[in-house]
Amino acid sequence: MNAPLNQTGLRTVADHIRNLLGDDYDDTTFLDTLEGETDVMEILDRLGQDLVEAQAMQDAAASILGVYRERMQRFDNKRTNIRNAMANLLDVLGVDKVKRPLFTASRLKGRDSVVIDDEDAVPTQLCKIMKTPDKAAIKKQLDAGETVPGAHIETGPRGLAVRV
Repeated sequence: MNAPLNQTGLRTVADHIRNLLGDDYDDTTFLDTLEGETDVMEILDRLGQDLVEAQAMQDAAASILGVYRERMQRFDNKRTNIRNAMANLLDVLGVDKVKRPLFTASRLKGRDSVVIDDEDAVPTQLCKIMKTPDKAAIKKQLDAGETVPGAHIETGPRGLAVRV
């Protein structure tokens, strides 16, 4: 046969092989027979290779990203230092605005911001109260067989472990 099959066709072939093996069924014999009759193992091999390569590319991109993040932070620090130096120069000169051929630098009024000295002293009508369900405590109760209104256990999709 050695032709790729759709999922329905592959399931049919797999079920047929399981039936042929009957009481002599074991995973090794089943998979060897399936490999001889279909291209499924070759497809799995290609997918596994693609997975390993995708992981290697992700790792490489993460490494490069780390280098560029550091570089970006250095440029951000440099910009901050230059802005501070320009602001200091305008302050020393006693001017709020300087027009130059490449830029105009202006000193701006500082912005007002609220600083909380003691959170407990702030009246409750001026506070935001956040209600967040404690999922760990809820899971513990549900696992113990107790009912928790508004919550239930849901099993996620099956995962896949691939070791290289």
